[in-house]
Formats: sequence, C-alpha cells, structure tokens
Amino acid sequence: MKCLKFFYNRTGIITIFTAVLLLHSCEKDEEYGNLLFSSDDNISYIGWSETTDEILYLNEYNYYDYNNSRALYAVDINTKNTRKIANVTNNYDYPIFQKGNKIYYFNDTFYGYLSLNSVDISGTSAELVKDSLSSLLYSRKYIPYVRYTYTDTSASWHTVLYDLESGLETVIDPGTNNSHFSISPDGEWLLLEVIEDIYFSRLSLYCTSTGEFTNLKLSSLSDINGFYWINDELYTLSWNYSDYKLKNMQTGDILFTSKDLEDHSYFSLSPSGQFLYYIEEERPALAASLVGSHYYLHLLNTVTRAKTVIDLDRDNVYQEGITFSPEENRIAYIRDYDQIYIVDL
Repeated sequence: MKCLKFFYNRTGIITIFTAVLLLHSCEKDEEYGNLLFSSDDNISYIGWSETTDEILYLNEYNYYDYNNSRALYAVDINTKNTRKIANVTNNYDYPIFQKGNKIYYFNDTFYGYLSLNSVDISGTSAELVKDSLSSLLYSRKYIPYVRYTYTDTSASWHTVLYDLESGLETVIDPGTNNSHFSISPDGEWLLLEVIEDIYFSRLSLYCTSTGEFTNLKLSSLSDINGFYWINDELYTLSWNYSDYKLKNMQTGDILFTSKDLEDHSYFSLSPSGQFLYYIEEERPALAASLVGSHYYLHLLNTVTRAKTVIDLDRDNVYQEGITFSPEENRIAYIRDYDQIYIVDL
C-alpha cells in the first residue's frame, strides 16, 4: 500500500523536495532489528551483560506503586528465556552497572541518602555494599561521594573515593569543600572543583592511582556544558550563541562542531567512547496524521568520524533505552516501552 505524507524537519519547517507531498510507502521495507523480548510491563532500564550472553532489564510492576517496586531480569539472547535476578525497590532510575559477576544498583534510603547494593548475576546472593551515600558518581573501580562534617557553627565536606574491590576509602586532598563533577569510566580520572578561597575555584583532574592533579585549559565553570569521556580524554560543549563545539578540556582541541552533529546537542556515548549517538525524531506535519513519528539512530565514530544512520521505525524509542554489547558491534534498545530489539552494527 502507498500513502501520501510530508514531514517537518528539525527547524519545524515542512521539508520540500520537488513537491509539498512526498510519496512514501506505508509498508516496512527495511529491517529494524530483531525482536528479542516483549514484556507485559514497562521496561525502565536495559543493559548488556559483560559475562553472560544476556540482556539485563528492569520491569516496572506497577506505575502507581508508591514503593516504586521493580525487578531486575535477564533475557538470554540465544534462547530468549528470561529469569529473575532480584527485586529492586526505590531505585528511581539511579545507575545500574555491572563489574565482573556482580551487578550494582542504588536505592533511596532516607533524607536524600543512597545505599549501594550488589547482587550476583546468578541471583543467588545479594548484599548491602555501602549506605549513607550522597552526591555520588560511579565508575568500574570507584564510587566518589561526599562526606559531610558538622560542628556547632559550620559544615564542611570532603570528596571520598570508595574502592569497589577492596572496600577501602580515600579522602581526596587538598582541603575541604571540593566538589566532584565527573569520573572516567575506568575510574582513573576524577574531575574536581577545587575551592582555593571564598572568591575563586578551578576545575582540575585528579588521578586516582597517583593522587596527582592535572591542570585544565578549560577550567572555569562558565566554560562548561556537560562532561563527556571519549577515548580516555575529557570533553565539554563550548557554546557561542546557537553554535557549539565539543572541546577537549585539557588541550582545547575541537572534536566535533554543531554542524557535524546536525545541531543535536543532546547526545550520549558508548561505554568506550568509540561512538557518539543520538535519536532523531521525524514528526508528521499534520497533527491529525494516523502515522506517528519516525525514529532514526545516528552513530558517529569518534575516531574515524564515519557516520551510520539506523532506521528504527515508528514505535517510541528513547536515547536512554539503548545499550551496547561489550564489543560494541551490536546494540539493544527499548521499543515502545515494553519490547527489546537487537541490531547488528
């Protein structure tokens, strides 16, 4: 069947080629990936297992449940069998990550504090790893968090590194009241705001293995718009009105411009930083159209700069619902809130 339709482009203006109406097939003529699993409940998290050929996901039991009850499951990529790993409550979309055979997740506890919990990927053992955490980040090696010290007249704080393997903690010097903003995926580098006096602070990279600080060319918070770890180096967006550049914070070198990213300033990175990616939603021009939005996944290789566009069809797809395989040659994504698809790159 054929149908007539036309689309808005990213600026909201109807795209015109040789006529206002474009002839477009209503039938699928491309492969949008293979359906792995369809759930009876909404899926709020998806992750590719590091140690088993499975996709991990969180099921929402009841949207109106005040306990925010969820369960962590795994679905086998080959057999499509599912198994329950653990109940997860009060997670509220905090990070879930895997290190070896352990899966780590955070839960709300009380007064804004979080607890770090772990469960074996087999689901046979679970434990509380660390409680009373605040203002935390996470990496494969360390969990940085803030430790507060109160007196009768003042309050101060330190950034503390919690080692996931040993359970040891390291208080980061110099001084107090420093704030952590980002940590590299491998835990080797921590971005800190070092407060030197009541009028001045600067951003600096702290090496967690040596305890040394590295100065940054872009060290003022006024220069910073987000943090992106790409190939073990730290980047940020530098804006100039409507244009922006993705800059290396140590050297000031430009990796991509707004033109390279087609004006998409909201993007994500694969775990290794090899791919920068974003979702493009192409909306029908007529609000009354029976055909919904069309979604495309844009993948930009940060090393070769090669670009790939994958057609993801018309069902709802969102950027946070995408995960990469450990080799980064496949992706899995949540489609229409309750389905998991796999695509070969």
